[in-house]
Amino acid sequence: MSETFNIHLFCQNKEAFEHISEKSKALFSELKYLQDLKKITLKEDMRAVFVIDCEYFSKEPMFIREICVTLTYFSIILVYENKRLAMISNEKDGILGNYLARSAIPHLINRVLEREYQQISFALSENKKLEDTRNFKDEVLKIGAKIGSEKDTNKLLNEILFQSMKLVKADAGSLAVLGFDKNLKRTHGNTLTFYASKNISREIHFSRFSLKVSNQSLAGYTVITRNSLKIDDAYKIDENEVNYSFNQEFDKKTKFRTKSILVIPMINNKDEVMGVIQLINKKKTFNEIIDYEDPGCVDKIVEFNKSDENNVKSLASFLTVSLENALLYNEIDELFNSFVKASVSAVEQRDPVTSGHSFRVASYSINLAEACNRAGGVLEDYKFNPQQIRELRYASLLHDFGKIGVRENVLVKSKKLGNWEIKDIFNRIDIYIYHLKLKAERQKMNLVIEKKLSESELKREMHRIDTHTNEEVKKLIARKEIISKSNVPTILKKENSNILEQIRGKKLKTDLGEIELISEEEFNFLSIPKGNLSREERSEIESHVTHTFNFLKAIPWTKDLGKVPEIAYGHHEKLDGSGYPLNKVANEILPQTKIMTICDIFDALTATDRPYKKAISKEKAIEILYLEASENKVEKDLVDYFVKSKSYVVSSNPR
Repeated sequence: MSETFNIHLFCQNKEAFEHISEKSKALFSELKYLQDLKKITLKEDMRAVFVIDCEYFSKEPMFIREICVTLTYFSIILVYENKRLAMISNEKDGILGNYLARSAIPHLINRVLEREYQQISFALSENKKLEDTRNFKDEVLKIGAKIGSEKDTNKLLNEILFQSMKLVKADAGSLAVLGFDKNLKRTHGNTLTFYASKNISREIHFSRFSLKVSNQSLAGYTVITRNSLKIDDAYKIDENEVNYSFNQEFDKKTKFRTKSILVIPMINNKDEVMGVIQLINKKKTFNEIIDYEDPGCVDKIVEFNKSDENNVKSLASFLTVSLENALLYNEIDELFNSFVKASVSAVEQRDPVTSGHSFRVASYSINLAEACNRAGGVLEDYKFNPQQIRELRYASLLHDFGKIGVRENVLVKSKKLGNWEIKDIFNRIDIYIYHLKLKAERQKMNLVIEKKLSESELKREMHRIDTHTNEEVKKLIARKEIISKSNVPTILKKENSNILEQIRGKKLKTDLGEIELISEEEFNFLSIPKGNLSREERSEIESHVTHTFNFLKAIPWTKDLGKVPEIAYGHHEKLDGSGYPLNKVANEILPQTKIMTICDIFDALTATDRPYKKAISKEKAIEILYLEASENKVEKDLVDYFVKSKSYVVSSNPR
């Protein structure tokens, strides 16, 4: 050997050292990391062999040039990419030939290195694939954890789309579900409805829309073929060669430019297509903003690759389970919601004059709860998450369901006595009036038959009989008027109460026997000082709260709706303990119940005229609410915000 050399090996990737065999390592004086060259001054008797990958070579050409220029003797630069090994020698003319001519040892080293690094590059490539696979699995698990518990189907669909876009650095995308309409209600399987659409670089208005599955759309073609679709440039599709087409109208309207497209079918474990993820315009970095009004914007858009396709397929397969569960949950929720509405409507049919009351109370309550979330300050304790607001909604809708257990004649009672009961009293009075008139006619007839009186005396006596009879009849007619007025559910006047007391149990003799003007039971109803219900009837009406609770308690509510029975149970409780049925005080009443109580009172006051009361204005109802608050019946801060936020403003027919 004519010359000896100290040959050093420098690697850009530290992992490469781990793959070099011990025999190969013996060929070198020292193994170094490429960056260490900045700290080393190579002597003339040293040779350096560099192993770097293509990406580093293209990113750091000046660094490589600096190394080569500063070396007195020659260098070999080995650049590997996947399984390919290229020897780059353009930094110095004829570097490889000159190097090999100086000694056989470098030639042997080169052959060993070439073979060794072919193996190393393959091993590193496999390691990178494994690492990418691990990273992808970790990312999918993170995405799954993030959306797995999401039960709001709309949020879930948007999150699935966003995560898919993020995974492959897509600038835009859309997601469609098969077999559902725009309201997420199941329809025939030939309908593809687009629920979600996103665009990173620009804001584009999106409205849900449905279309029939066909080859006229890329999404429809994907559903029919059940295969993914990868397009490098949508504007270069040759419709003569493929069975699908791209419509450029959307781009023209929005000044957008669709280039690369990736369409992936979402297939469940039953091998059914559930929908389609459509990803548009892959970027080098996800957060990059593309100016689509710039003619050169297409240069910033790159093609989706096979790895993107496989990754989105894997993600779609994983997320389809969440989507299927969410759609099923949505259907169950819609079914339950329909059942609740039907139940409320059924109860309201028993009392048509209160129709719509429960739906309005629910709307007022939700409005106030959401307003409290925005309020802060004194209402800081009244913060509700979506689950609690949902509980409040169902409790409000069903708060009067227990009325189904109240007798109909009590439930729909509009006056103290029913029409037939008043008519019965009036018939008795009319019979007695008829008796008085008949008695008077008999008296006058007897006078004529007896002929004991002169004509003038007879005339005077007949006039006296008529006058007396008419006065008695007038008194009885006046009694009918008093009874009629007393039957109205207003505050009973004292003079009317006195007259009722006078005729209470009074019996009148007729040819048919004795007639009781008003019975003891009728008197008790007519003398109710306020309202139209007796104590027993009021107790029966109030029992509807307990009936409601017992009914709701029998339903196996899910965990997130577990408090519905308790919330509804307390809607007639008052802060000072004067409410019913449990006489709870402020700290024992749930916040949602306090909200519902205010809304229930407001609607009861302002609802359309009822037979037993007139509707009052919103302003008057608000005054009454503040009066209740001043007496510590309801929460004043809630009344304040009920008014301030105008929570009482709802649609004319809330459902």
